[in-house]
Amino acid sequence: MPVSAGIFYSSIVVAFVLAFGIGANDVANSFGTSVGSGALTLQRAVLIAAVCEFSGAVTLGAGVSDTIVRQISRLDEAACWNCDAAGSPGMLLFMLGMACALLSGALFMLLATFFAMPVSTTHAVVGAVLGMTVAGAGGACVRWGYPGLLTIVASWFASPLLAGLLSAAMHLAVQKGVFKAGNPFAVAMRILPILYGGSVGTVLSLVLLKAQPTQAWPGWLTALVTIATAVAVAIAVQLLLAPHLQRKISSWSKGDHMALSDLPRQAM
Repeated sequence: MPVSAGIFYSSIVVAFVLAFGIGANDVANSFGTSVGSGALTLQRAVLIAAVCEFSGAVTLGAGVSDTIVRQISRLDEAACWNCDAAGSPGMLLFMLGMACALLSGALFMLLATFFAMPVSTTHAVVGAVLGMTVAGAGGACVRWGYPGLLTIVASWFASPLLAGLLSAAMHLAVQKGVFKAGNPFAVAMRILPILYGGSVGTVLSLVLLKAQPTQAWPGWLTALVTIATAVAVAIAVQLLLAPHLQRKISSWSKGDHMALSDLPRQAM
């Protein structure tokens, strides 16, 4: 069996180990609040995570993989990996290096999970690829600037900042628009379809803009599909989910002798 085939098949096994670590750590980060608050059971969280992780990897994974592969190392330069040249020894060395980066990322994720440390798979893999490049080709073969490693590192600082600002804005909007309304429960039921439709539409638009099969779509078609789907989801939530929630919460509030209009205030 050729050496390249051995590296490839070994990498598949290591990829499953890394996927296990992602499920045990990254997914736990994402669903910890939902499970901890009782909004989702652990079984449902695992099911949703499995479907969404797989769907995200299939639809949007190519772009992120391309960033990891091409925005850290100088693949095509003869003094580095020289991956453009057929049969280049640098290509095989790069393949082995990426397999080592995959393995180190998997081991790090498992170790962090063992000690209950919430860490980022992206940080681990980027650091592993960076270290592999410096060790295998030298520091001159790293794309330190922009576009390159600087872009990736900048996103690590921008992401928590933007997420924090969006979270604060959403919390203030819900607090003032729902909890402090005259009838908080009625307002919550009215905006529920909008939230569902908006969330699905946002995710779908990202998939359509970034997924390879739909990148060539004209803008009007992407917008039409996104809006139509968001509206359909909002209508489905209004007709199916909202009445079910109203019946369920009504029966729960009657058991506790609590008015529906006081539920959000009691929760606060």
